[in-house]
Amino acid sequence: MCCRIMVLSLLFASAFLLTPCFATAGEKHASDASVDEVRRAQRHVEIARLKLRQYTSSEYPLRMRELESEIKIAEAEAHLLFKRLDAFRYVSHSDRNDYGSPTTVNIRQMEIALLSAELHLEQLKAERSALIENDRSRRRLLLLELEDALDRLELLRPKAAKPKAIRNYRNAA
Repeated sequence: MCCRIMVLSLLFASAFLLTPCFATAGEKHASDASVDEVRRAQRHVEIARLKLRQYTSSEYPLRMRELESEIKIAEAEAHLLFKRLDAFRYVSHSDRNDYGSPTTVNIRQMEIALLSAELHLEQLKAERSALIENDRSRRRLLLLELEDALDRLELLRPKAAKPKAIRNYRNAA
């Protein structure tokens, strides 16, 4: 109970210290506006930090893992189709020359499926390469946003008054 009263009294005292008693309505409104601007700048700094942390710790690694998994699956699928196609090609020549035979139709379907799997694999690898290439610029962009927000906050914060040197009779000139 005693601690709560002390904390509340400190809060009220700091509120009174921040707003001078002799301030006119215009000065009080200006100080409120500057306090609001500082709070807004602090939120922008926090948002920029969260964006950077979210990208570096979750978005980029998660997408990279997803792409790596999809690439492994596509490689396995293409390899399996290639093996099946090889197995079908060793069928007797009399069956292969008949274009209406089930074996010839299956071979053509597997060739198309293999082509599709290879194109999908190339697309996934290209997407992974683009993600890696854009990672550096994305991180730089997020860092610049954070630095910009920090600079704005620094400009809005009131400058601390430099302490004046206390002179006594010994060092007075």
